[in-house]
Amino acid sequence: MTSTLKIDTITTLDGTGNITVDRPLAGSGAGLTSLPAANLTGALPAISGASLTNLPGGGKVLQVINSSYSTQVNSVGDTGLTATITPSATSSKVLVFASQGCARAAWSSGGVVLILYRASTILVRFEENLALPGGGSAYQGIFTAASSTTYLDSPASASAVVYKTTFGSTSGGMYAQYGGSTSTMTLVEIGV
Repeated sequence: MTSTLKIDTITTLDGTGNITVDRPLAGSGAGLTSLPAANLTGALPAISGASLTNLPGGGKVLQVINSSYSTQVNSVGDTGLTATITPSATSSKVLVFASQGCARAAWSSGGVVLILYRASTILVRFEENLALPGGGSAYQGIFTAASSTTYLDSPASASAVVYKTTFGSTSGGMYAQYGGSTSTMTLVEIGV
């Protein structure tokens, strides 16, 4: 025999203390509102997100590729710094972080031009004329610097994609990774 009890409020005789229920309560709990967090104690059930719908997608980091290069390059062109990533979908974006070391002989008065490429496509010229201090004779030394860029690319490919940096100069005496300094590139695939 099943009975139904309908009441508005359950309280102790003097209105203080706790009410203890020694049998499990059944039902969905949908009518529970304004339950203070301090009243939730003990082991809570695990919550599954499998049924969640209408959530915004994307923004997930799918893979990270790190690359570094530390061989000195003495002529303009490719710096030797490259990184390759194979996106998991054509809709993915690739966030590129590059830090390129360069140097100039003290006797040279030129500036350095640094460019980030995807394959043969220029993505960004991240230094147009990096001016390194100097001037004077060839015996005064080498001036070094590093320049960085962050670029969000949409390669629209699920095949291997190669990123690289190149450098140019407005005069001679320019180097990349001078003295074996390290240049770095990190590629982050972002799912959308």
